[in-house]
Amino acid sequence: MKTRLLALTAAVMLTFGILSGCGEVTEEPVREKLEHVWRSTEIELREDVSISSFAMAGDNVLMQASRYDEDAEEMIYSVIALDPETLEMSEQPLEIESQDTSMRSFAAMSDGSLLLLMQSYDMESQQTTYSVCKSQNGETSVLIDDVIPLFEAEASDRYGGGMYLRSIVVGANDNIYISADSSTIVLDSSLNKLYEVEHPDGLDSCTATADGSVYLKYYDFEGPSFMKLSRLDDAARGFGEDITLPDNNAVNNADLYFAEGYDVYIDTDNSVYGYNAADGQMVEICNWTNSNIIRSDVRDVFMLDDSRMLVSNSEVIESDDPEDWHVEESLLLLERIPDEELPEYYIVELAVAYMNYGLQNQIVKFNRQSEEYRVTLVDWSERQTEDMSSDELLSREIVAGNIPDMIILTNFGSEKNNWVAQGLFCDLYELMNNDESFDESSLDMEVLKKFETDGKLYEMVMYYTLGTIFAKAENVPGDSWTIAEFLDWAEALPDGVMISASYSTALNTILWSSLEEFVDFETGECSFDSELFGRVLEFAKNQQDVGYWRDVFGDDASQSELYRDNKIMLCEEMNIRETTSMLSSMYTMTDNIDDIVFVGYPMSGGNGALIYPSDSIAICDKSLVKDGAWEFVKYLLFNDSYYKYNMSGLPISTKAMDKYRESEVGMNCVFEENGWSSWGGDMTEEELEERLQYETGTYHKVTEADVDRLVSLAGDARLRATAHPLGQQIIDIINEETEMYFAGEKSLEETQQVIQSRVGIYVSERS
Repeated sequence: MKTRLLALTAAVMLTFGILSGCGEVTEEPVREKLEHVWRSTEIELREDVSISSFAMAGDNVLMQASRYDEDAEEMIYSVIALDPETLEMSEQPLEIESQDTSMRSFAAMSDGSLLLLMQSYDMESQQTTYSVCKSQNGETSVLIDDVIPLFEAEASDRYGGGMYLRSIVVGANDNIYISADSSTIVLDSSLNKLYEVEHPDGLDSCTATADGSVYLKYYDFEGPSFMKLSRLDDAARGFGEDITLPDNNAVNNADLYFAEGYDVYIDTDNSVYGYNAADGQMVEICNWTNSNIIRSDVRDVFMLDDSRMLVSNSEVIESDDPEDWHVEESLLLLERIPDEELPEYYIVELAVAYMNYGLQNQIVKFNRQSEEYRVTLVDWSERQTEDMSSDELLSREIVAGNIPDMIILTNFGSEKNNWVAQGLFCDLYELMNNDESFDESSLDMEVLKKFETDGKLYEMVMYYTLGTIFAKAENVPGDSWTIAEFLDWAEALPDGVMISASYSTALNTILWSSLEEFVDFETGECSFDSELFGRVLEFAKNQQDVGYWRDVFGDDASQSELYRDNKIMLCEEMNIRETTSMLSSMYTMTDNIDDIVFVGYPMSGGNGALIYPSDSIAICDKSLVKDGAWEFVKYLLFNDSYYKYNMSGLPISTKAMDKYRESEVGMNCVFEENGWSSWGGDMTEEELEERLQYETGTYHKVTEADVDRLVSLAGDARLRATAHPLGQQIIDIINEETEMYFAGEKSLEETQQVIQSRVGIYVSERS
């Protein structure tokens, strides 16, 4: 673990709540070893074979395999037996009679025969049935024509109301366990039903261990933790002992494996941990990122022991042509690398609020091509508790002097502004200026400058979203408005008309867009005692009980009809990520989008649009490996594959924006009432005509002008007030002080004076 230093002691930081300003870093970076690294050895399979699940049979690992025969236009199934010591394999083809039948799961009996859980769909009756078959010596016979009648529990409605069977496993004494989402039935080897256990909140997995024990991981929303792991007790014919899992969200969503060494292995998608319930400690065994494994490519994992595992991998291979891609399937043997064999690198620690597959993908790809640096991922959601959020936990580490090199600021909402105000981050403009290879024209600097703080850039915004207000031109006085003009318009509306689908948060909506109308962040000068702010508070008080449009017009009302009948006047979209979502909102209001005006939020100047960072990264000023951190930031900005995996908003990279335009322009869409569906790219006239015959809604083909209309909003957009280091705290003060006024317990004048005083003092102290 790296040694991190702060210029101020933890005691000073706790007292004053701030970090020292940017200063020179005098220590030199050192090379270090990564932790929990495993090497991959590919086990050769025949071409186009896909491995989808594993099971143990004696000393061999059995793998469900499938491949598509293009000539016969059918799926061919088999089971491959692998000796994990010698890596020798043998394959047993499976006879599947109908192409309407697919293999759901398999298990091995003690006599070497295989049980197959098969799913069939009858087109005429539109019914799904599940059968159990036996495969031995290349021959397949049906043991149970339809398993569903053996279940007594009602089917879960999570999958459309029908019975959905998940898996079949074999435990001690060749007892057979067949799991549906709502219950698991247990049969003896002669197919007599022994008992059934219900898990009505849903099933995650059913697993047989090497000693024949069978464990269910299932949901239980009535218990203290919504995920439970229980062993089935055949003697008691029900649930037996539980393995109490650690109580955190990452574990609740983790995959569980059973092998020697630990009670259970917990795969959080960041790392695989060994866990013994007796001591309650999770011991990290394998770190996926450090091992150069892209976790989203991993289909299935089979733990052999605490230092070996098998992984079926499915990697998408892309090229510059977005339509030229293919999937490569592989089987990997992963083995832990002893620490003494590990090389050393300059390690760059990246902190995130939660693990994102697209980001982890890019970290691995960056590490594979870098000779000097290795980016490591620390997911703070894995350490989060009911009492302490990931934001608070990371802030405590920072106060203690354990500062990461980089932070993905997305989803670190409550602490981000504090970190900026504390001087935690370095000015990225300095890194740009010192990098001779960096070309500013590769970024939309006009948009990027909107995210400055006091002329410095503390976060690299890689993707951003926009917010604005649409209206039919006939319903608003112009294409923009000040706060006073908005209030004049809103107060004059007739009864029975809603301003927007929900204006119950009217105060915050105005403050997010127009806080700067009432406070100067640099001088601390405020005008919360003004007549205009008084009107804002009065308006918000009158709107606080408006509620949502369904509360006013009923559940059966059509939102689209209410817009078109001028019963709802404004459409507020706070998070526009792409052109099609913008068009969807416009077509909800009218069939002719030329009637729509982007009136925007009430503010003086600009186009009334708000801009938000949806994906941003910061480099910590005390980092000893800023060069490596900056190289990674550039990799995220300019690497094509990150754009392909990231749908969080509009890109700041000009190259990525060009690709965004290519992907949007020409998109064939049908915008249905209260929603939209997109079809994709080019179509022939015949294909288009045929498609429109069974699609209902308004057809639209996305044009350059549509994209321009969205992107142009960013040019004059204003940063939402909560993005300013002091903005959220000021809004919190205002919300706190208006509670009594809204309740009728404090006068308007008194409320304004208290807000004026508190905000003025707060801003002056921090300016």
